[in-house]
Amino acid sequence: HHIMNEGEIFSLPIITLLGPWSTGKSTLINYILGIENTSFSLHAGNILI
Repeated sequence: HHIMNEGEIFSLPIITLLGPWSTGKSTLINYILGIENTSFSLHAGNILI
């Protein structure tokens, strides 16, 4: 059993997308964030957010 502390309960979730090149990871993130076809959209490559 694991007893969760306050930091675990109220911290923001972390989501990781892994996969081969050109499989739509950046497209999925852009779609979820609703920022398709803008200068803020993610592009394939090495990205650190």
